[in-house]
Amino acid sequence: MRSVTFQVVKPDSTLRPGPGGNTLFPLYDDGLRIDVNDSDGIFSGDVILDSLDPVGTYTLKFTAKDSSGAVSDTVTNTLEVVP
Repeated sequence: MRSVTFQVVKPDSTLRPGPGGNTLFPLYDDGLRIDVNDSDGIFSGDVILDSLDPVGTYTLKFTAKDSSGAVSDTVTNTLEVVP
C-alpha cells in the first residue's frame, strides 16, 4: 500500500476540513507520529474534534492507493460523538 486516507463526514453531511484545509486526512505507516511500527501494513492516524464540532454520527470514508496508483473501493465506518 502506498497511501491510505480518509474523509470525515459530519452529522450535517458536510466534510470536516483536515490538515491545511484539505478534506483528506492521511494515515501513516512510517513508525513516526501516531504510527508505532514502520512498514508493518498497519496505517495509523487521528482527527481531533473540538467544541465547534457537533455531536451526532460521523461517517469515516477510507480509501487506499497502491504503488501502481490503483485506488481501492471506499470502506465506510461510523463514529458516534456524544456530549
